Amino acid sequence: EGKSPPIHYIPMRDRLQLIHHLLRDNSQASSQLVRTLKPLLELEGLRPEAYLSRAVPLDAGILLLAEGQVEEAFRLIRDAWRNPDLDRAMWLGMRHHICYLLGLMHDITREPEIGTEALACLRDVLTRPSGAMPFYDPYLPAFDALRETPEFKALMREVGSDSTGLTMP
Repeated sequence: EGKSPPIHYIPMRDRLQLIHHLLRDNSQASSQLVRTLKPLLELEGLRPEAYLSRAVPLDAGILLLAEGQVEEAFRLIRDAWRNPDLDRAMWLGMRHHICYLLGLMHDITREPEIGTEALACLRDVLTRPSGAMPFYDPYLPAFDALRETPEFKALMREVGSDSTGLTMP
């Protein structure tokens, strides 16, 4: 009595599968996976704004995105990347996944604000200690819509990568 509900994580396999369905624009498969995951995360019947009380920010954002609630997903993920105290362990260990999700949101929406946020996040993880790899992360499919922009190209020059993902001498 009076206890907070447990915080749950989407298993990595399911998280990656959901991202795959979103990238391939397979709404039927992503909807089916969301229906499977919501009971596991104890999210059935909850309004989207309550997801954060039951799931880590990254997972809540992925579920919101899969449900087509891009604005709410963007707000949640943007706040998670800007505020390390929201979930410090996730921020320290998986900040590059936040950038990937922001890139995916931009790929889906083409909203300039989301693209700007994705690039700022990517710059952060590529220029500070993180789990991101400059020869790999910028070339993941979630950043396809940003790759030809002048801002992305400038970032790649800044971190010493060329357009193929190879590190320049």
